Amino acid sequence: MNKLRLQTFVNFDFRKLNKQLKPTIKDIVKKKMPEVAVKQFKDNIKNFKGKPLQDSTINIRRTRKNNPNKGVIPLQDTGNLLKSIKKVNGGVSILKYGEFQNDGFFTKKKSLIRKVVEVPPRQWIPEGIDIDKKTQNELFSRLMKVLRIKTRKIADTKVSI
Repeated sequence: MNKLRLQTFVNFDFRKLNKQLKPTIKDIVKKKMPEVAVKQFKDNIKNFKGKPLQDSTINIRRTRKNNPNKGVIPLQDTGNLLKSIKKVNGGVSILKYGEFQNDGFFTKKKSLIRKVVEVPPRQWIPEGIDIDKKTQNELFSRLMKVLRIKTRKIADTKVSI
């Protein structure tokens, strides 16, 4: 009868991962997600696929402009909204009217239209953020680093075969 020596080693610790999981994800989200969100927000405006502007909106824009042929692209009339999207400490900053555009709003009687009109939403702020491959890889690497411990033997058994 042959004897086989079986040794079992471990190089990870789920308790350590459990303790470090939230802080690691929170750190990645705080550092990386704002720059990912800024890129995605800007791309959403540049490649907006919503309804085209109504003729009334185009006419209003033309009355305010030096160049009447510009300003027919939704969310890009002056470029101020696009320029306002910036990474700030732990988040993203945009001009207030960007939220109005995203959620919809009512015009005021003092506006160029001179009456209250409901402006439908142009949703350019996504419900969730798509994490780019680089950020996914960084998160995975950090989690694997947290998971690893120094390899140690946990069992040494002799088995007969």
